[in-house]
Amino acid sequence: MYVVHFNPFINVDVSCIAEQLSAIFSLDAGRIEIEIVTLQNHLHLKDSQAASNVWCLVDTEKYSGVCTTTMKYTSLFGSTCLCE
Repeated sequence: MYVVHFNPFINVDVSCIAEQLSAIFSLDAGRIEIEIVTLQNHLHLKDSQAASNVWCLVDTEKYSGVCTTTMKYTSLFGSTCLCE
């Protein structure tokens, strides 16, 4: 069994990711970019990045765009497990 874990702390081109997410999910790219950068610099969350429940620790009001995008993205898949 494999569990998909989306790590918000990987080194990526934040502006490119924000533009793609805004195009797909109809969100403001500037707001998403700021949320991603703020999230990546959040020390408590950064310390917990290895935890499988890191998204449970994210403040959904402070990071509403990123959380909404994450929920929509993960809901595209019926399961995060690969069964043989």
